[in-house]
Amino acid sequence: MRIKCTHGSRSHSLLESFLTFAIIICIISSCESDDTGNKVTIDGLKYYLYSSSREAVIDWENSTYSGVLDIPSEVRHNGTVYTVTGIAAGAFLDCTELTKVRIPKTINHVVFHVLDGGNGAVSPENTNPFVGCTALESIEVDKDNPIMCSVDGVLFNKDKTRLYCFPAGLRQESYTIPEGVTWIGAYAFSYSQYLVSLQIPNTITEICSGICSNCINLKTIRLSENINYIGGSSFEKCTSLRVLDIPEKVQSFGENVFRWTHLETVIIRGTFPNGLRDDTFYFMDDKTVIYAQPSEIEKFKKVFSGTVLPLETVSR
Repeated sequence: MRIKCTHGSRSHSLLESFLTFAIIICIISSCESDDTGNKVTIDGLKYYLYSSSREAVIDWENSTYSGVLDIPSEVRHNGTVYTVTGIAAGAFLDCTELTKVRIPKTINHVVFHVLDGGNGAVSPENTNPFVGCTALESIEVDKDNPIMCSVDGVLFNKDKTRLYCFPAGLRQESYTIPEGVTWIGAYAFSYSQYLVSLQIPNTITEICSGICSNCINLKTIRLSENINYIGGSSFEKCTSLRVLDIPEKVQSFGENVFRWTHLETVIIRGTFPNGLRDDTFYFMDDKTVIYAQPSEIEKFKKVFSGTVLPLETVSR
């Protein structure tokens, strides 16, 4: 499944977005269009069961699950065996007592598309089923799983070009995303409890929504020199971040990128031919100093009430 960030897509804060989303009922390619699914709870987990394909999908709202979770490869309901093939977006949202997850080889969808309850638009970005799982230390994947794998507890697709989830409870202060990664899922690093330093390789060209939101201990982040877009809420509540250097190729921001940060300095090296969104700097500390290209200063002043200075003065 190829998933791409949608630049102008409407989104809310992290929690609001997931709470207003509903699962598209028939998303598994093998499901028949008239098979709407049967919602059940089995051994403490919520599923959608599809009778025609004998498949089961882990539903959302499993936030009370705790400890180690071995996702079963199959479940039985009313005498029928269903193969567990998918995990819904937000399946374990805010499951704060979940510590470890093992994913079987039968899972063939990392995530499902979801519907935005506000306007019915499909949001393809929300690919991390474990957002807000602050105690989650690692994710393991069966070696025979056809579409995903785990590297040191971090969830990737099979060929390690797409990073889906850096567990929020992983006790690692510094992380360098491997060079081969070309895409990072929305909210992939969100709520990380221990992450202090993050390096994003130059193979990344876009940053999806909320990737580092609520990383309260994150102090330094090195961005890819090749990114051209930074999604909404990417650094929301990164309260320990003080300096951020935005590379030259970035020409567009999503909404509320810096919401509730306490940045001292933001260096923005690029130009913005289409201007800036009015909500780019909403709820950003107005004590922050932005350094921008002289040609762009007036654009920034239209949407930011704080200090904007020419880029060449940044080292003075």
